[in-house]
Amino acid sequence: MWRETRSSAAVRPAWVSFATGASAALSGWMLVHPFDLLKVRAQLAGEVAADGKVSIVQIARKIVKTDGPLGLYSGLSAAAAR
Repeated sequence: MWRETRSSAAVRPAWVSFATGASAALSGWMLVHPFDLLKVRAQLAGEVAADGKVSIVQIARKIVKTDGPLGLYSGLSAAAAR
C-alpha cells in the first residue's frame, strides 16, 4: 500500500497524516472541552455573583441538570472547527 524508499522506511500519503492529525486534535478537544466550558462558565458567573465565589461543582450540576450530560459538550463543534 505504501511505497518503499531506499531506506526501507514507509512513505505515507498526505491524507493519512492529515487524518491522523485531525483525529488527534478532535480527541484532545473531546477530553478537554468539558473542563474548558466549566472554566468559562465559572468566569462569567464570578462576574455576575455579588461575592465573586462560584463553585465549579455547582456549575457542572446545573449544566447536567438543565441540559443533560451532553450539555458539557455544547460548543464542541466550534472548538473542533478551529
